[in-house]
Amino acid sequence: MWYEELNFKSNPFSLDKEAELIGYDDVIDEITYAIESGNMLFIEAPDGHGKTSLLKFVINKYKGQGRVAYVDCNRLEHLNIENVIMKRYGLLRRLFSKTPKDMIILIDNINNLSKKNCERLKYFFDQNYVRSVVFAGTSYNSTYFTISLKDRITKVMKLPELKDNDATEIIENRLNSNEIFVNGTIKEIFSISNKNPKLFIQNCEKALKYAAENYSRIVKQDYLTKIFNIKKEPLKQEVEEEYIHEHEHQAEELLQIKPKKESYKQKIERELIEEKNIKIKKIQKTEKKSVKKQKKESVKKEIDLDEKAPQNIAERYY
Repeated sequence: MWYEELNFKSNPFSLDKEAELIGYDDVIDEITYAIESGNMLFIEAPDGHGKTSLLKFVINKYKGQGRVAYVDCNRLEHLNIENVIMKRYGLLRRLFSKTPKDMIILIDNINNLSKKNCERLKYFFDQNYVRSVVFAGTSYNSTYFTISLKDRITKVMKLPELKDNDATEIIENRLNSNEIFVNGTIKEIFSISNKNPKLFIQNCEKALKYAAENYSRIVKQDYLTKIFNIKKEPLKQEVEEEYIHEHEHQAEELLQIKPKKESYKQKIERELIEEKNIKIKKIQKTEKKSVKKQKKESVKKEIDLDEKAPQNIAERYY
């Protein structure tokens, strides 16, 4: 698998992997308070914004002794609240006709709740068989509840939008590293994903997988351009290319091999060679001067002979 090439035992971006909830500290406090107080709560957020992850947090916090029942409406065609509660409460207790007590019901991906289920849920809640109910859906106003059940929902909590720093922390926690995604690539992927946490994690997986398939342990800027078909403005692209070229040049300078420190013996040898070269240059210079002087004297003698020799009339010029 691609992640094994990067020395990961499993896919660090698996959505099934339990990971720390980043950016939802206040939300977790609110959910915990609502459950401890015995209230009903509706968590509202678009798909992929962490509703199911928050419900998993509740399961891990309160699980044990059949106290928590989780229902995913996307995977259940016909919901029967009574069957869910009694089935989760345990076979032995049902055999001895014991009624459930202080149960926590988590209903995920809810769009509509039938009138019958609303009445059943209200009854179990009023009889203290159910301690708390947490609904999770995309829109509270669009979800059907009976008026009597709506009156028992004490809070509608809209999940806050995660920040760039939260996105960076999410990825660094999953990878246990801050060196794989470089030069603001995490923030750019977060922006490409419209700040949707689920889509963001999936896109980070695409980017790292692409890097591994191209024999790289680092997610580079140009990878994002190819994966997500990013079109850059000409000026922005020119500035980025200049920045990259400048930093690549600096990196090359840092990678250049530095010369070793000269030993005493090497220094003496170097100075002797330099001294010898200086002497050779002086000799060559002296020889050149001597040759030049001889040439001048030779030319002068030839001129003197020419002046003394008789000249032909035809060679005179007036």
